[in-house]
Amino acid sequence: MEPLMEVLAEGLDTAVRRRLDWRVRAMDSHLSYIWERSLAPRSRWPIESVRIVIVLNSFYQIVLAPLAASTRSPLTSEVGEVPITYGTLRFDERRARPIRAAMFRFRSLLLDSSVPLPALRANHADDLLSALMQAEPDAEEWE
Repeated sequence: MEPLMEVLAEGLDTAVRRRLDWRVRAMDSHLSYIWERSLAPRSRWPIESVRIVIVLNSFYQIVLAPLAASTRSPLTSEVGEVPITYGTLRFDERRARPIRAAMFRFRSLLLDSSVPLPALRANHADDLLSALMQAEPDAEEWE
């Protein structure tokens, strides 16, 4: 899990990196609690694989999703695109293209790895387990 975290966090602002680390640790702690008490249903997902999905989920929630939100529904007028400016940042089509490409590659990576996209929206370890279980054929009921 840590090598993946290092790769994904490389180049991130210190505050963002701390938030990412905090979220991964909190979800991992919750996962450990669930797993140790055998509260998780039997799954084809070993705990180490779920921990990797936690890192991917956290990276998506903290880094990619906020960036992707800035690329949705560009404001248009009769004159054309109206870019949004926030401080020194300018959110326009030029900025949106690489973000959309990153989102496409990230989602492709997940799909190639059999990680269901609803796992990205999970806010807690039990939500994440539920998303993983629902994607499995003949999965046990998870409440």
